[in-house]
Amino acid sequence: MSQMNQGTSFNSMNANWDLVRNFLARPENSDLVISKDEIDGILHAKPGAVELVLIGMFQFFTGKELKTLVGEYNFDFNDGEYQSRLPFHARNTASTSVKANTKITETLADGDSAREQLRNSKVLSQFELNKVITKAEHPNRFNVVPPLDTRSRKTRSSPSQKITLQPSGKSSFRASRVVSAENKPKPLQYDHFVNLKQ
Repeated sequence: MSQMNQGTSFNSMNANWDLVRNFLARPENSDLVISKDEIDGILHAKPGAVELVLIGMFQFFTGKELKTLVGEYNFDFNDGEYQSRLPFHARNTASTSVKANTKITETLADGDSAREQLRNSKVLSQFELNKVITKAEHPNRFNVVPPLDTRSRKTRSSPSQKITLQPSGKSSFRASRVVSAENKPKPLQYDHFVNLKQ
């Protein structure tokens, strides 16, 4: 413990975690496993990383299993679960999603702009996916109009409405929609005339 650095800069924290990595790399500590992703999550202050490491260490040292809820902890260390619980108006925009899920210390640790761009594009694609899922789950809120083919399938496959051809005059047929008694709103009629030459 005397070798631990008391500084708060990224280099000081990284030096401390190098000591922890060296300690975990010893053969006598091979049973105690903390993954690189978990260490990086703690080092870069990612949400949920500390809790996962503490749960793992508690289970290792006490031999007891700690019960958690399914989906309570995110192994990607992003704030997706938190964002899904927020109301629509309080959720992240694209820029705040990048700010919340990437840290400046990751850029300092890597020093590679290509890796940083890849990380940012991953966050943005996850943001877009969450946005599409939210719109699909709540189409009325976002005024999403379903595509024409799905609207026509819904009206055709509806069991309470049937389209029949009825004679309506000299030599033509008119298609009209027959509505059951329980659905008594104004019946819709489609006037499609077919000329039959006799």
